[in-house]
Amino acid sequence: MTTTTRTTDPATPATTASLWTTSRLVALVFSVLETLLLVRFTFKLFGANTAQGFVAAIYGITEPLVAPFRGIFAQPDGTLGFEIAALLSIVFFMLVAALILGLVRAYTGRQGEHDAPAPAA
Repeated sequence: MTTTTRTTDPATPATTASLWTTSRLVALVFSVLETLLLVRFTFKLFGANTAQGFVAAIYGITEPLVAPFRGIFAQPDGTLGFEIAALLSIVFFMLVAALILGLVRAYTGRQGEHDAPAPAA
């Protein structure tokens, strides 16, 4: 009598869907961070009123994200509204997001969103 062994694919649909969801969640979180930083940069550029609640909230939320980049480059004279640290933090978070998404895709063997599993009907 011949016995056959079944080999199961390590990337089960549940695992694949979970990793796909993880990559979408990472992309969402970093997109929100980058958008907040871009809003901060725009507010600074156009001299938004810091006494206004929404502007103060954006500055308060994004300050811990911008602080590590403050002082890397000297702020040129006459460019108080042009915040270089905010631009550096935007670029940094874009690169970190790309790195994390690349690692998730490398781990799952997927190249992009078009490889994602079809939603269950």
